[in-house]
Amino acid sequence: FEDDKEDANGTYELDVIARVDMPKGSIIMKNLVEDEDKAISDDTRVQEYSSIVLPSQLTVGDIIDIRLTMPNGQDYVVLSKKEVLKTDATTVWFNVNEEEIQIMNSAMVEAWTITGTKFYAIKYVDAGMQKSATVTYQPTSEVANLIMSTPNVVEKAKDDLEGQWRSSNASSYRENDINGLLRQYVEDRDGAVESGFSDEITTIKQHRSEFIDSLESE
Repeated sequence: FEDDKEDANGTYELDVIARVDMPKGSIIMKNLVEDEDKAISDDTRVQEYSSIVLPSQLTVGDIIDIRLTMPNGQDYVVLSKKEVLKTDATTVWFNVNEEEIQIMNSAMVEAWTITGTKFYAIKYVDAGMQKSATVTYQPTSEVANLIMSTPNVVEKAKDDLEGQWRSSNASSYRENDINGLLRQYVEDRDGAVESGFSDEITTIKQHRSEFIDSLESE
């Protein structure tokens, strides 16, 4: 295992979880476990995004954070340590769970709304050695309430998000920084979001058409 840690007693601590039920005393084989941060839960889905600015040399297997930079220079981590499953010049595919889907939707709407915002991916130098970045972006209160009420989000995620919203720092920056910027674009918001979704849908349709053409040519 790449991430094993031997303690003073000669035992190992592994940041992995079992993929199948394993009784006590079982011999741990690599194909029976997976990294804890790559665990596939019931709500895990493959999602494609074409509204993210991608690194010029991004390739399949790279590990990335998704970040949102506001025009005042403040930068937030939206998603942390996602593995690139597929990518091309404009689009990236990676796994997300229900909570992450909602948070990404919130961030995308705000990226489309606020002029001068950058919604981008950034690569890890050595993902095997580097810890995940701490997510610092907080979605709108409406999205947060939706996440905490939907049955498709696991309870731990709900508890974590609720704890973040109780943080005075989180509520302060959400209201003063992001919401403060959004209030400047109230009149233009609907048009900006409509345009953003339209561009996203157009790109996905193009990829769908190319995919169907490739199947028919085989």
